[in-house]
Amino acid sequence: MKIRFAYLVLLGMVLPLFAQDTTGKKATTKPAEPIKSAGSDVEKSEGQKKLDSLRNEFKKLQDDVIQEYKDAKSPEEAQKLIPKIQKNLLKLPREDYAKKAIALSKTMKTSDQGSFDSLVFAMSMVSRGNNKEIMKEAVDMIVKDHSKNPKMISVLGFISSTPDGASILEKIATKTDDRNLAGLAWYAITENLQQQSGEVGIKQAEELNKRTEMIYEKLAKDYADVPMANGRGTIGSTIKAALFELQNLSIGKVAPEVLCLNIDGDKEDKLSNYKGKVVVLDIWATWCGPCKAMIPHEREMNEKLKGKPFAFISISGDDTKETLTSFLEKEKMPWVHWFADRKGILKDWNIRFYPTMYILDHKGVIRAKGLRGEELEKKVNELVVEAEKAKKS
Repeated sequence: MKIRFAYLVLLGMVLPLFAQDTTGKKATTKPAEPIKSAGSDVEKSEGQKKLDSLRNEFKKLQDDVIQEYKDAKSPEEAQKLIPKIQKNLLKLPREDYAKKAIALSKTMKTSDQGSFDSLVFAMSMVSRGNNKEIMKEAVDMIVKDHSKNPKMISVLGFISSTPDGASILEKIATKTDDRNLAGLAWYAITENLQQQSGEVGIKQAEELNKRTEMIYEKLAKDYADVPMANGRGTIGSTIKAALFELQNLSIGKVAPEVLCLNIDGDKEDKLSNYKGKVVVLDIWATWCGPCKAMIPHEREMNEKLKGKPFAFISISGDDTKETLTSFLEKEKMPWVHWFADRKGILKDWNIRFYPTMYILDHKGVIRAKGLRGEELEKKVNELVVEAEKAKKS
């Protein structure tokens, strides 16, 4: 049976070609317009042709890894292969190709679109934190040599993911004459600050949130009509939802009440029913590759925490409840499952990507966001100890 390749793309591991969408949704940014010449309807620059050769080399490595998945005889067999494929994709020599792309960019004139695109390719290779030094070098070159490139907007997400992202983006925002670029750079700063706030203590998170709120006010005043890079609305409409998230869903805030359908018995359930327990809210979908790759570890963690003051709640963003229940018939996920029906928490909490993870303590306070794997388990264990101590006192 032929397995759809698009299914694997959702692993989020395949080669990003042009842009990183900071909302977590599929980017709609288009490649730069090719250079046209008399002998051809479309002609790429020499630099772009060299980059294509390098890109194809890496794609061949990916295709060799993916082939085992494509050769699976059934969807069930393909599903079991996902963790292995994801692991092997992570082993690909991304850093080497990032270095090659930077070196290639240095051989070109900055006016050659291939120079810019090579740096974007380099950033895509290390965008998962593989090598901060390589990312910094690529970002520094793009800011220095390509600040007026019409595709600059497409790399703001990459810049936002770097340790110095906020300061770099502020320089771009204050120096550019392009109002759209300035507005989106300011918005990318808020993404950077919010990423930081999910990784620090409550006090530091509060400071980062204050700065984020100040930038939101600036965006609402000066850039509300600027279209988002992904084509979904304007900065003004986007920050309305983001402001709710900031004011109600930040680290240290008590999580708002959630009402949702519990598929066990088809009854309405609510978040407050789990007060007294450490709660992980796992907002996901059955079609999400990275979500499914997390299932084996989630099973192990739930098994270890049996009998403890702990609840794992997976909230499905699937289109139909039947899609969820059919998946659960084949995949063992022995914990609480809610079906959101594309509304409720998905809209109210401004969910922009899957998986979205919230970790709540026994008082219902949001203590961490976005953790996965060992980091998630470590935080949960820490909060379970707190809950058990509170119960004894």
